[in-house]
Amino acid sequence: MTSGEITSEKLRPDLEQCLWTDENGHSRFEHRLHKDFIYEQNPEQSYFLINRAIECAEAESKEAFDSGAWHAYIFTHTRAFRLPAFCDTLMFLSNKEYWELLASVWTDSENIWQYKESWITLLSSPRRQPGRSALRTLPKQVTVYRGTSAPDGMGSGLSWTLDRDVALWFAKRFARSGRTAKLLSANVNRKDIILSTELPYFGREKDEVVTLTPAGITEETITT
Repeated sequence: MTSGEITSEKLRPDLEQCLWTDENGHSRFEHRLHKDFIYEQNPEQSYFLINRAIECAEAESKEAFDSGAWHAYIFTHTRAFRLPAFCDTLMFLSNKEYWELLASVWTDSENIWQYKESWITLLSSPRRQPGRSALRTLPKQVTVYRGTSAPDGMGSGLSWTLDRDVALWFAKRFARSGRTAKLLSANVNRKDIILSTELPYFGREKDEVVTLTPAGITEETITT
C-alpha cells in the first residue's frame, strides 16, 4: 500500500460498540474523539479511515493530557463528549482555569440536557468564581424566558434568557414542520440563578441566565 492509499480493513474490535444506525437506516460511527458516516457500498473502506482517524486523535489527546494542555485535551473530543473530558481534568485546574474551561465547554455545547445534573453540580461549585458579585446587580426577582419546540415544553431546561425576543427567536428556530413553537416564562428569585452572562468567560447569548427548574411556568403558543 502506498502512502495515502485507501484500503479496506475491519474496524478495530474496541470500536465496534461505537457503530449505530440512525432513524433513516444509515450506518454511523460515534466515538468520544471522532464521528463519521459509513460508506454503505464499501463499509470496510470507512473502517480503514476511521481506524486511522482514531489513532491520530488518541495520540493528540494523550499528548495534550500528558503535557497539561487542558483546553487542547478537552477540544480533541467531539462536542457531545467535551463535558466528560472537562471532568477528567478537574483535579489539575486552578480556579481561573476551572471557570475559563467550563465556560468554553458551556458556550460550545448543544447537548446540555444530556448532562443536566453534571452541569448543575459544576456550575454550583464552591470554587471562588471571578465576578460572582455581578449577580447582585440583578433585581431580587426577574422574569425569565425560554423558547422551545419540544413536545414536553422543555421546562426542565437550564438555559433561560431575560430577553423575551431572544426566547421567541429560539422557539421559531427550533420549531419543526407540524410542531408548534412555545414560549415559556417564569418568575425566579435572584438567589436561584447560578449563572449569568454578566459573569466573566460566560457569554454564549446576551442576557442568558441559568437557573434550576423554575416553578409556575406559563406556556404561550407561538404561530410560526
